[in-house]
Amino acid sequence: LYDTRDFIQNPTSGLKFSNEYQFGAKTISSPDSVLEAYGVKRYIGQKQVLLDFEIYFQTFRRQVFAPSFHAKALIAEEIELGDLYRFGGSQDLRGYREQQFAASQLIYTNWEYRFLLSRTTFAFLFYDAGYYYKPKNPLVSDSESFDDYKTAFGLGAHLNSPLGIISVSYALGENTSILNGFVHFGLINEF
Repeated sequence: LYDTRDFIQNPTSGLKFSNEYQFGAKTISSPDSVLEAYGVKRYIGQKQVLLDFEIYFQTFRRQVFAPSFHAKALIAEEIELGDLYRFGGSQDLRGYREQQFAASQLIYTNWEYRFLLSRTTFAFLFYDAGYYYKPKNPLVSDSESFDDYKTAFGLGAHLNSPLGIISVSYALGENTSILNGFVHFGLINEF
């Protein structure tokens, strides 16, 4: 982790970079006959790579440009449905239902232009884009792997409250119109 942000709750300058590498093994505890019937291995090695990069530029007085880039990859011989990353919604790709998508590899970016209202409160415009890959399900013989690209845009605000910082946004993803977009709410837990 490398973090030079000037104020964690509402930075006006600096960057944050974090990466994580995980190595592990998974054991399937089903009877041998079940594993053979579905062609699933008992022991599976897994690797994960997680990258996050955020940067903040003050463009004008009380205005900040905040792009971020995120990537996740699960590398294994066999990947089950429960191993996949869930994404979509208020935390990563706004304009879609919460955890609408599942993938073994994903890259997404969030571009925000913020208008600072106070030290901890701001309004923003945003554009989100993401690419994901989902492998075929080893337990379903006719399943296929696929990949897709999604985009969304909208506006929102982070508001200081007695509960903490509340995030609210209105987002338009694919196949949505101005009247049927998604409203996302969240509670920011950084302090």
